[in-house]
Amino acid sequence: MAPRLSVKKCLIILALAAAAAIAGFLSVAAGAARRRSSSSSPARRLSTGLAAERARMAMARASPTVERELDAARAAIRRAAAAARRRGHGDLAGGEGKSSNVSSAKWLSFFGDADHARLERVYRNPAAFYRSYVEMERRFKGPHASRGHPELYANAIRALCNANTSEGFRPDKDVSIPEINLYDGDMPPELMSPAPPPPLSSRPFLAFFAGGRHGHVRNLLLRHWKGRDPAVFPVYEYDLPSIPVSVSGDGDTDAGGEGGNPYYWYMRRSRFCLCPSGHEVASPRVVEAIHAGCVPVVVADGYAPPFADVLRWEAFSVAVAVADVPRLRELLERIPAPEVERLRDGVRLVKRHFMLHQPPERLDMFHMILHSVWLRRLNLRLNSH
Repeated sequence: MAPRLSVKKCLIILALAAAAAIAGFLSVAAGAARRRSSSSSPARRLSTGLAAERARMAMARASPTVERELDAARAAIRRAAAAARRRGHGDLAGGEGKSSNVSSAKWLSFFGDADHARLERVYRNPAAFYRSYVEMERRFKGPHASRGHPELYANAIRALCNANTSEGFRPDKDVSIPEINLYDGDMPPELMSPAPPPPLSSRPFLAFFAGGRHGHVRNLLLRHWKGRDPAVFPVYEYDLPSIPVSVSGDGDTDAGGEGGNPYYWYMRRSRFCLCPSGHEVASPRVVEAIHAGCVPVVVADGYAPPFADVLRWEAFSVAVAVADVPRLRELLERIPAPEVERLRDGVRLVKRHFMLHQPPERLDMFHMILHSVWLRRLNLRLNSH
């Protein structure tokens, strides 16, 4: 198995870019002005103080316009959610309290022509998500979006891969970023190729994990499950065996023989992929599992998953408390086959939100991070509307 932690790159840069655009870093200039004024003459300090006061007054004059725009966005999102509740699901693209100016075709294309029943299983409120995303695209104009709150920088939205609530991460204010391994700047080609056919028969392994003892959660997992049943529940450390090409029987390029990677071969043939915390609460295996069409099993305490404002993680993943690691196989075996199929369908549905593109594309990971920042700038929770 190839080393997995050699080039570990979170998407911090993306989030910082988004947060910088939202926040505007208004207080940086103010702080610099204060530092300059503290070392200058009294006359210079007075001039600087007057300039700062004029800037504050100009900001105050601009603020009502920005706040009106934000209030309009909040109202549009609430109307969309309320209209969807009144109609059952109806025409979710409307929600304006009047005839929709968004055609059904556009609404369906937004979610990739998925039917409403599938959307409701995965999204907390499809109508509110659609409207909030459209409002973000309409109004997000860069650093000026912060002028309504001059103190925003002091209470900044933090964008973190290590979204650990036990370490001060606040899901209502901060943004959880998907953690991802980029070995050469791109997703591994084995995960970019189509996943095996839908039937569960194409995935003979119940669950799979391979990795080091990074942190107490992984140590507990390996102590209980390493090597106990490789034929059904393969759990390895760094001793993952090579898989002969002939074993795959389907000609996959990721079969694990010469030049192949057995790690991805196992992942693409497992129903569940174990994603335990390491030194940090997040795991890059979550994104890898989604790309491999494998249901992620998040083994962690205190983890705030990405995009939870929008996505129902219980519709495409399984959460297991660290204390339940000794019962892990039992818990997964209890999940009936129809439920596994529903979870896998959820994985396929949300995969687009965990994709990287150059340049970024609508609804991809970059824009979902931006949308998370946008919701916190609005101070709006979609699940409550």
